[in-house]
Amino acid sequence: MEANDNRIVLVVDDSMLICKQIISALKDRGPLVYEAHNGDEALEMVRQYQPDLILLDVVLPDTDGYELFNKLKAAGQENAVIIFLTSKDTDEDVMRGFSMGAGDYIKKPFGKAELQSRVAAHLKAKEMKDELKRQNKELRSDMEKLNYMAFRDGLTGLYNRRYVVGDLLEDIRGFQQSEQTCNVMILADIDGGRLDAAAEEIRRENGPSGGRFLTAVCDVADMRSVETLMEQAREFGGVDILIHSAAVTNRKQLLDMTEEEWNHILTVNLNGAYHMGKQVGELMTRQGRGGKMTFIVSTGAYRAGVNFGAYSASKAGVVMMKTLALELAPWGINVNAIAPTATETRFTEEYYRENPQAKERARANHPLGRLGRAEDYMGTALYLSSGASDFVTGALLVVDGGKTAK
Repeated sequence: MEANDNRIVLVVDDSMLICKQIISALKDRGPLVYEAHNGDEALEMVRQYQPDLILLDVVLPDTDGYELFNKLKAAGQENAVIIFLTSKDTDEDVMRGFSMGAGDYIKKPFGKAELQSRVAAHLKAKEMKDELKRQNKELRSDMEKLNYMAFRDGLTGLYNRRYVVGDLLEDIRGFQQSEQTCNVMILADIDGGRLDAAAEEIRRENGPSGGRFLTAVCDVADMRSVETLMEQAREFGGVDILIHSAAVTNRKQLLDMTEEEWNHILTVNLNGAYHMGKQVGELMTRQGRGGKMTFIVSTGAYRAGVNFGAYSASKAGVVMMKTLALELAPWGINVNAIAPTATETRFTEEYYRENPQAKERARANHPLGRLGRAEDYMGTALYLSSGASDFVTGALLVVDGGKTAK
C-alpha cells in the first residue's frame, strides 16, 4: 500500500479484536485509522474526522450496517467509500450491499493482504476521483472568469456589446425555441399593407430558421381591437414579451393644431400604450410566469421641441407607464422604456428629404455625428426582453448618441 498520510479510514465493528486486527494491518501503511463500536459512535466519528473510507460491519449492537449506511449518507458522507464487513456470504446479502451503493464487500474472516490491497485500491481510486473533481472545479472557475472577461465590462461589470449582439441573442432564440412556449412572434400594426411588407422582410432576412410568427391588424387606440389581439395571442400560448412602439405625430405648433389633431396623437400614443399595457399585463398575471414589457418613447418626452408639442406630451405620459412596473412587480413582470433620439424612419424620411438643412442640424446636434438607426435600439430591446434584465424595472434607458449629455 502506498503511503498517504492525508487519508482517513474509519472502522465500525463491535468486536474490539477485529478493530485491532484491521488497525494493525493498516498501521504504517498510509492512512490514519480510527475505530467506532456502534452506530452512535460511528456517526460522531464521521462528523469529527470526515473519513475517506469506512469499513462497516453489517451486525452492530444498536443498529444494522445497512441502516447505518443510509444514516452515513444522509450525514454528508456520500463521497466516502463504504466497504461492508460481514460473515454473511449469501449472494442476496452481497447484492443488497452493492445495490445500496457500497464500494465493496469483504467477508470475514479475511486475510491481511486482501484487506490491505482492497483498502489501497479504493483509496487510490478515491484519490483520483477527488483530483478529477478538483480539476473540474478549477476548469469551471477558469471558464467562468473567461466568460466574465469576454462578455462583461471590466470596470462596471455590466454586459458588453459582444454579449448583447452574440450570446444574448442566442439566449433569446433558445428561449423562443423551448418546448414550454409556442415560439410565436406576433407582429401587429393598423396598416395591413405595411404589416405584410414587414413580415416579408423578416422572412427574407431570417429564412426558415427565423422562427414562427403571425401578423395581426390591430388599432391600439381601440381597446376592443387590442382585446381581440390578446384572444389571438392566447391561442398561441399567451404573451411573454411585449415591445410597444405604436405612434403617430405631425409637425405643427400647438397654436396651429386643432383639438381633433391633438386628441388623435394622444389617443394613439398614450391611450394606445395604456390599452396594450393593461391587456398584456392582465394576461401575464393570469399566466403566472412573469414577463417583459418595453415601451418605446422618445427623448422628446423630456426635451421640448417646436412642432412636437402633442407628440412630446404623449410620450411623457407613456414614460409614466412606469407605474405599471410597481403594480406588476409582485408577478415578476418587468416594465421599462427606451428613449430613442431623432431616427431615420418613415416618420422622418420624407421630411428630411424635403428639408436637408434640418437633417444636417439634427445630425450635428448628436455628439456621435449622425442620426439614430433602427438597429441602434436592437441591443437595448433584446436586453430588456431577456433574463439579463431581471432586476431592471421602472427604468428609462436613453439611447440618443449622446444628445442629452450636451
